[in-house]
Amino acid sequence: MRKYSFYLILIMLVCSCKEDWLDIKSDISKIVPQTLADMRLLLNSATFNLNYTTLGEVAADNISLNAAQLAGGSAMERNAYVWEADIFAGSTVVTQWNSAYNQVFTANVVLEGLEKITDEITPGKQSEWNDLKGRALFYRARAHYDMLVMFTKPYAAVSAGNDPGIPLRLSSDIHAPVVRAGLQESYDQVISDLKSSLELLPTLPSHKTEPSKAGTEAMLARVYMAMGNYENALDYAEKALLRNSELIDYNTLTASTANPFAAYNAETIYFSRQATLGVIVNSGVDGALYASYTATDLRKALYFRSNMDGSYTFKASYAGSTLLFGGTASPEMYLIKAECLARKGETLPAMETLNTLLEKRYDDEDFVPLEAGGAEEALRTILAERRKELVFTGLRWQDLRRLNQDPRFAVTLVRSANNKEYRLEPGSNRYTFPIPDYIISSSGMAQNPR
Repeated sequence: MRKYSFYLILIMLVCSCKEDWLDIKSDISKIVPQTLADMRLLLNSATFNLNYTTLGEVAADNISLNAAQLAGGSAMERNAYVWEADIFAGSTVVTQWNSAYNQVFTANVVLEGLEKITDEITPGKQSEWNDLKGRALFYRARAHYDMLVMFTKPYAAVSAGNDPGIPLRLSSDIHAPVVRAGLQESYDQVISDLKSSLELLPTLPSHKTEPSKAGTEAMLARVYMAMGNYENALDYAEKALLRNSELIDYNTLTASTANPFAAYNAETIYFSRQATLGVIVNSGVDGALYASYTATDLRKALYFRSNMDGSYTFKASYAGSTLLFGGTASPEMYLIKAECLARKGETLPAMETLNTLLEKRYDDEDFVPLEAGGAEEALRTILAERRKELVFTGLRWQDLRRLNQDPRFAVTLVRSANNKEYRLEPGSNRYTFPIPDYIISSSGMAQNPR
């Protein structure tokens, strides 16, 4: 019963479907789609493009909440904002955990179904079979990576072999033991799934909500970046840019609109959204962050709107709405490429890459390409631009976890709330969220130290 209660959250999506083959029998593990159409129906579910982690945005240093905004948030949001030891406060439903493992479960159902019909696939159906398998592998990797960002220590090569990772679910068997893999094993599985999907997916998607080679290469660049593996991050960022190097000229946009950016725009490589948290929608922007945009930086007016109290709120999501973008896009790839080149000591190519992006972000008449006297200066400049460009895309929390391991870039976060000062030091255990209590009780896994 304890295992069943853990897996119950994984089958909610499946149980909500109406197809006959999804009629629930006494053994849920026997549910297997029978045709390619069945599998496509599962993988076309919007659940694969929704509910990616947002709590990192609450805990990072992009937002600023006044007393009323903080009080208006949920207990989970308030706890995350001040880095409490207990984030979920006994909640029996943590959407971002449940959603990720729903995706993993559904991907595994499809992968197992595909293997059962291998002999029946005609040459004319092989490309569709390949595409479905590639999608399922991509989705499984994407969901597992989301859990790594939230529920494990930041990756460090020297300790990853001994650090705990996440429960890796590689089958739909609800009776399989629920145990945490090692951190290195967890990252290796994500990379393996992504590389396997790369061989199967089309070069570009028919719609940007679908995985493709370009989207997979962008995800590999992101994962390797989080690992501090800058050689491979550079390789995959360059590959992704060969497939989509489009940049929107911000001079062509209208800052006075509610959101100047359309969903599925030219820069988007793979479209997904972060989970909806009301406190983010209503939050103010950190004052120092807002001040870092100069007057000729078009992002300042395009990204933010002013409030009655003189604060500013983010408005420019590539999701095309007040919801936050959680996918991959070409600006991230330019910034990964630039940073990795700077780390290799290739100052001029690094700055040329950065300026290719910034030329589309500044007023045409005022843009002056940035220069750097050496690799160290280039790296600092690129990291500053990375924060400004990728604001509210879910990446700042990942960057803090990565960069805090380098004393040159480590920062202590400080905020005031409830008449008290809170601090988050570099290397703190609170950069790793606790596993929800109901998962601990149903599985017997050890809790993350906080």
